[in-house]
Amino acid sequence: MSNSGPTAVSYRKQGDSKKPSAKVSYALKETHLRLGRIAGQSGLEIRNVMASGRRTSVRLEPVMWDSLEEISRRERVSMPDIFTLIDQRRGGSPFTGAIRLFVLTYFRVAALADPNF
Repeated sequence: MSNSGPTAVSYRKQGDSKKPSAKVSYALKETHLRLGRIAGQSGLEIRNVMASGRRTSVRLEPVMWDSLEEISRRERVSMPDIFTLIDQRRGGSPFTGAIRLFVLTYFRVAALADPNF
């Protein structure tokens, strides 16, 4: 299996909006479309969560909360268990940054393990 590297992204102007050309992958097109919707969501959501047996407040974008809930469903693991795992592995990093990195890493690993992910 050969890896030709990342697909080059090219945009063509169409009026004032920019749209990806036909060269980009399905995942890149979907991400482009979803980013437009995500950008329209207002601000951060604050939620109280349990991590390592402690209650703490976390401020994240709605898409991050959705992603954490999806990971919880896929892995059949509770949200407090996910937060505890992140808390135990984060070292000195801020908790919210560690959560974002966890979400990104989870989906990258899943996509690399299964190209049809």
